[in-house]
Amino acid sequence: MEITDTIFEGKVGLISFNETMTASDFSVEDIAIPKATAHLTNLQVTGGDLDKKYTQDTNDYAITVPNTVDKLSITPTVSDNGTVTIGEQKAENGKVTEVSLKIGSQEIPITVTSTNGAVETTTLHVLRNVDGSAYTVPTRPQYHFSQAMGWSNDPNGMLYYKGEWHLFFQHNQARTTWGELEWGHAVSKDLIHWEELPRPLNYQEDNGAMFSGCGVVDDENTSGLFGDEKGPGKGGLIALYTQNNELNGHRGQDQCIAYSKDNGRTWTKYKGNQS
Repeated sequence: MEITDTIFEGKVGLISFNETMTASDFSVEDIAIPKATAHLTNLQVTGGDLDKKYTQDTNDYAITVPNTVDKLSITPTVSDNGTVTIGEQKAENGKVTEVSLKIGSQEIPITVTSTNGAVETTTLHVLRNVDGSAYTVPTRPQYHFSQAMGWSNDPNGMLYYKGEWHLFFQHNQARTTWGELEWGHAVSKDLIHWEELPRPLNYQEDNGAMFSGCGVVDDENTSGLFGDEKGPGKGGLIALYTQNNELNGHRGQDQCIAYSKDNGRTWTKYKGNQS
């Protein structure tokens, strides 16, 4: 058996079940990754508001727009002769690129490529809401939360943090049947009125379905995922989930981690997750 996964950090463990096993010929090689020389220095979005001010230190932003907004106008500013793409469109430095929005959650990657081939990506996590009439049909629950569209089943990672209740749940926004599962997300201040947010974990991003998991409040950064400082208010939220890998050769399931520094609005995958 040969294992060829690339692991950037963390530890490797081997388990045998009712068998004698010999492990040998381990090798560790440094991975040469070119350093980016071109960067996204500014980002302007018309049609929706970023959840926080753009800075070069942040790679993920959330945008929620009403149903009447069917496109965003995005203007990237790039340094040092870098090239930029927005989604699958080639964009021009300092000029507007229009991106159409479907109803529901979607990700818009803005990728800057340096002349040496190094790549940096900033992602917009966008939720275009359904028409308000979707919540007035006779069969729509009014007291309990229900997602705007698609299939849902078990809740995952329910948390209370900084004045908000967080509800994550198994979600297939593409259709009303089980399959292609990802995590949905909604927040509430009173457990009655809910706001649905852009999805935190999506189906295509990690080679398959995002199955059930749990959530942890790590306010003091005990995990070390939120930087070097520890203590009250130095941490954030952590999601632990099962990655199914049906888009990666059906090689089985992995347990993975994602974390959020901005009260659950955007999420970063742990580098040590299997890929």
